[in-house]
Amino acid sequence: MDIARRLIILLVPVFFLTGLWWGLKEFRSQKTVAIQYSKSLNVLLPKGLINKPTQRRIERQNEIGLNLIEAESPKDLLYRLKDSTQSYDLIFAISDQVTFAGLGDVFTDLPPEKRKLIESLHSDFTWNPVDPEMQYTIPFFWYLEGVYVQKKFLEDKKLGTDFSWKDLYDQLDKDHQLIMPRHSKSLLDFLLQAEQLEEKWLNLSQPDFARKPLREALERIQIKESFNIESPAEEVVAILSAENTQLSAKEDWQFILPKNKSNLREILVGIARETIYPQKAFGVILSLSDGKTNYGITQFSQFSSTLKSMVDSDLPAHKKPTALRKYPLPRVNHSVTQNTELLGWERMLDSIIEEKKAN
Repeated sequence: MDIARRLIILLVPVFFLTGLWWGLKEFRSQKTVAIQYSKSLNVLLPKGLINKPTQRRIERQNEIGLNLIEAESPKDLLYRLKDSTQSYDLIFAISDQVTFAGLGDVFTDLPPEKRKLIESLHSDFTWNPVDPEMQYTIPFFWYLEGVYVQKKFLEDKKLGTDFSWKDLYDQLDKDHQLIMPRHSKSLLDFLLQAEQLEEKWLNLSQPDFARKPLREALERIQIKESFNIESPAEEVVAILSAENTQLSAKEDWQFILPKNKSNLREILVGIARETIYPQKAFGVILSLSDGKTNYGITQFSQFSSTLKSMVDSDLPAHKKPTALRKYPLPRVNHSVTQNTELLGWERMLDSIIEEKKAN
């Protein structure tokens, strides 16, 4: 009995220490432990791109802190890019926003070691018209923006899967709703195509010309800041959206790239021109080619991967580089232009929406 008691007394601290060690190991494996670093980088990026575990992983790999400055919307990110009072070290930006802000005004040249990164990209993404030589940026993530449509609506209206924005718009009536994110550039594309207008109608010196067609076009659609994409209302027959896991999993919805204005957007990553830590910033960019880091971002965010090593991962098909091949490639165009009147258009849209609310 004494021997058994002694064994228990000896084993209790052993089990306790083993449990403590295992618990600490599991806790650290989640990468949630924040470490204080002597240096940190200011990182501008779209909201919802990098979660805390991935952030901690990148910080450990580079021994530097990351101060994530998340833009609430594409418009917010564009404003921040153009705001000379804010300073960043590393920037994640959507391709057409970079075009509008100006590559050379925002980024500094990448070092020669960028060749390793270019070699890690899938062949679908080794050229980008925004930055053809990848002098300033590397595209690590991408998405396609099209429209989800109820299959029953497609059948009832005999639309098939090969239609334009205008074809879709013409089939909407008071019993149907098409909903769109408030800040989507494709909303502008949709309105231009639906009303067959020219881009000159965005000229703010002609507000009377612009307001009437805009008001008429808005009668058949709903513009929202956000919406429940998992359970849209019954009257909603179409949702303008990037391809996403939730709706792709629904058998009664289909993702379609309309004939015109279908856009492939890439998330470009580059070193900010004003940084004093260019090597550290480039180290973080190198981390994005690490399989686990890239997987963590792709799994957490709405964006898909450009890495050729991700082809065999267990991510949903549309989040892998080869997912592009299931679409007619001539229809998948890089989105490289941001209309210079876009911000003015946003103000005009705000004004008309407020009028509609008042009435």
